[in-house]
Amino acid sequence: MLVILLFCFIAFKVKRNKTEEQNRIIYEVIKPEATKRMQQMIVLLKEFNIDISDDQQLDRLIERAKKEQINYDVLLDLKAPSVSVATYILLPALTLFLQRLFEKSGLMEMVQRILLLLVLCGIAVVVIYSFSNIFKELFNKDFRNLDCFIKDIEDIRDFHNKAFLIKQEINGK
Repeated sequence: MLVILLFCFIAFKVKRNKTEEQNRIIYEVIKPEATKRMQQMIVLLKEFNIDISDDQQLDRLIERAKKEQINYDVLLDLKAPSVSVATYILLPALTLFLQRLFEKSGLMEMVQRILLLLVLCGIAVVVIYSFSNIFKELFNKDFRNLDCFIKDIEDIRDFHNKAFLIKQEINGK
């Protein structure tokens, strides 16, 4: 059973990495969805009388959305109190803990404990950072919507020729 699962996994990976499969995914899945999304964004911008050929106007929209994202950051209010807690409560407690940990240890044992402690602290920082980003995007719908808006505007700016063709299609209807 394990051999069959391993074979299926390898076959799936090989098939997904073929150029033909990647091209199929791009042209059958990604391109139609991206075109539809760009078309919706162009219609929305047209409703607000925003010219897609004016890069300065698009840049101002992106800057405004980034400023709004800062306002919707729910973790921003928690950063200042958490620094105070870490400075005045956790740091002295950690100092006392480390003093007890290294009290009667030899040089090699101390080096091993320090390396272990550094690895654990590094892992804790990575986990906290990862969960904070996941939490921010998962529970804050406005932040996520603004991020999608920024990416859509950047797509219109970056793929100007395609956006212009879609705009002509919309005006032709």
